[in-house]
Amino acid sequence: MFVLLLSALFFCFGYMTGSDWRAYEAYYDYLASPDFYEIALLEPGYKLYSWLFEHIGFSFWPYFILTKLVLFYIVVRYVRKIAPERLFIFSMTFFFFYFGLFLFIDNPMRNFIAVGISLFSYKYLLSREIGKYVMVVLLATCFHFSAVLLLFVYFLYPIRMKNRTIIISYIVFNLIFVLAFEKIIINISEFFAFIPKVEEKMISYFIDGDELAGNTLFSVGFLFQLIMFALLLLKRGSIESANYGKLIFWGSIAYLFLYRIGLIVEILYRFQLYFSILYSIGICLLFHVIRGYKQKLLYFCFIASFLFLILIQTITSSEKYIPYTNYIQYIFDHELSFEERSQYNFIHSPYANKRHE
Repeated sequence: MFVLLLSALFFCFGYMTGSDWRAYEAYYDYLASPDFYEIALLEPGYKLYSWLFEHIGFSFWPYFILTKLVLFYIVVRYVRKIAPERLFIFSMTFFFFYFGLFLFIDNPMRNFIAVGISLFSYKYLLSREIGKYVMVVLLATCFHFSAVLLLFVYFLYPIRMKNRTIIISYIVFNLIFVLAFEKIIINISEFFAFIPKVEEKMISYFIDGDELAGNTLFSVGFLFQLIMFALLLLKRGSIESANYGKLIFWGSIAYLFLYRIGLIVEILYRFQLYFSILYSIGICLLFHVIRGYKQKLLYFCFIASFLFLILIQTITSSEKYIPYTNYIQYIFDHELSFEERSQYNFIHSPYANKRHE
């Protein structure tokens, strides 16, 4: 509990770190921000949610931090519920290292809220209550439209597919998205032509923009995912026999399939996040089902080394994370203006220009 408390203070109280908070703070007074209505038409949940806090009298940062704390509690609650008890700390550590910096500190808030809401759909997915499942997913979609992906999950779960079929599907899926991604996006955007705003956003993101920077077949990250893919299939029987094992296994496989899409188009990384909890637990559950002390030690060292490299790569890739500032240290200090806070990391971070090099 002490470690979780310290983690909450670190992850939820970041002040001038990250990037998305600038737009959220600027648009906190939604009634005076007509430009935001374009987003509100597709995702009205966040608009209403933030308006209620603003109407009650919350200033932006207490509202923002309280929302992060609630999401922190939801994540911890569901990891504790689904992960084997002995793997709780391991699973939380993997999640914080691999996903936490982006979700809590860089903080795509609407997307993160949608991810948090989606966790409540697990119960209805397992009990096959389609009405309640759809209601939870639609609520998540009101905060971020990417949650609509989860509507298809109900009809796919649990997939009755042999390992050989999964491997073939995985190879074909990766090759198709590397070789023909642009054609796929054009066809999908044409399918949504009856919703002009959606079609316009898809074209601007994926066709007119520069989002296809990562369109390569192999990378260090992808090599790690390949190893995890192989291990998950190798230990599939042991994983599925665990409590919530099928959910963990198929959630991890879904993440690995979506990883290719996120690797090609950075913004589509948001789709993977809906399976981030299950993937984190799945990676750590492998440690539990691997036999032999030496094999366990080797696997643990491999995961620890990978997380360390990811941590270094993440915090040195841009100005978002260093220097780290915490809201608590400024509560009783003089209030900084939006401009001062907005430029602070750009001025003081040694990695401010690294994204543009």
